[in-house]
Amino acid sequence: MKKPRVLLLTASYGHGHNTAAYSLRDALEKQGAEAEVCDFFESEYPWLHPKVRWAYNQAIINFPWLWKIIYTLYDH
Repeated sequence: MKKPRVLLLTASYGHGHNTAAYSLRDALEKQGAEAEVCDFFESEYPWLHPKVRWAYNQAIINFPWLWKIIYTLYDH
């Protein structure tokens, strides 16, 4: 039987996204699947990724109230 192949897309904005993606990869591989983690934004937009990541970190560290508004609006 052919091994299932799984591509896990992640965003390296904080440790939670990467931890979840790599934990899923490990669990899938234990079940016999081939799994690969890819940060799509970083691989497709390498020139923009550091700038957006910096802005994200600034927002959550220095302006948590603004981040809460953005996150709430996005969640709805």
